[in-house]
Amino acid sequence: MATSLAASMWNPGVCHEHAGSTVGQVVDSVRWVCAVRLVVAVVGLLRPVSVVVVVRSWIERGRRAVGCWVAAAPGTHIYLSILLVTTETVRSLHPVLAGELLRQVSTNLTQMGRSSVRVLLLSGFLLDGGRWITQLGLFSVVYVPLERWIGSWRWLSVVAAGHVGATLVTTVGIWADVRANRGAIQLTRSIDVGVSYGLFAATAFASFGVRQRWSRLVLRLGIVTLLVTRLATHRTFSDVGHLAAAAIGAAMYLVFEPGLTGQRAVSKSGLSWRLRPTPDGPVTAGSAR
Repeated sequence: MATSLAASMWNPGVCHEHAGSTVGQVVDSVRWVCAVRLVVAVVGLLRPVSVVVVVRSWIERGRRAVGCWVAAAPGTHIYLSILLVTTETVRSLHPVLAGELLRQVSTNLTQMGRSSVRVLLLSGFLLDGGRWITQLGLFSVVYVPLERWIGSWRWLSVVAAGHVGATLVTTVGIWADVRANRGAIQLTRSIDVGVSYGLFAATAFASFGVRQRWSRLVLRLGIVTLLVTRLATHRTFSDVGHLAAAAIGAAMYLVFEPGLTGQRAVSKSGLSWRLRPTPDGPVTAGSAR
């Protein structure tokens, strides 16, 4: 043994071999320790409690975002909620009963002669074969930014004026057509319900709030082209009502314009689909009320 020890002391290669093996063992040990710590850290992140906390955080953020979106346009979402209830109620009825119910609350000549106020109110909260999910998309694109821009009461005034005014225009037209023996007697008891008149009035009003000039021109040109094309193609009283509703919406802007230009930030912000933070609170509608 003494001979081998002496040989190793006087042999540099043997010394380097022992040193290299020792360093390799240390490096391997460090690697194992790091790997174990990494596994422990990953397991800690994937614990059920941590997953629950993350999911709860996401749910809370989503709830707040939805709450801010709804609070920025309460009238629109109340309207949508009522439409959802009435649409599902009518859909649950027998087709014959549903048709008779819609006919009783329609703004046809018979019902307008009996109870015009009742049918003018109720007809705007019913859909005749329309899909509620479609109205959800249209309301989100038109009603929500418009209500944020001009406020709930002005928004309601525009929608109501378009619905009532266009209905009266079509009613007078149908009455004159039937009286002149040009229209069928079935027009006096037809089903005429829906939200399209108010929607076209709101769209025409909203076209004045678009910021870019070329965007305003394109939107107005698109509205006029759509309405005139449908009127020329179909030639129905509903198309006349849509055109009248758009004209009423544009006229309502002339009524409300002085009040809008006197409020803060309206001239700069106009119509907006985004919620922006302001000094008055965490989230606001992005335009004046």
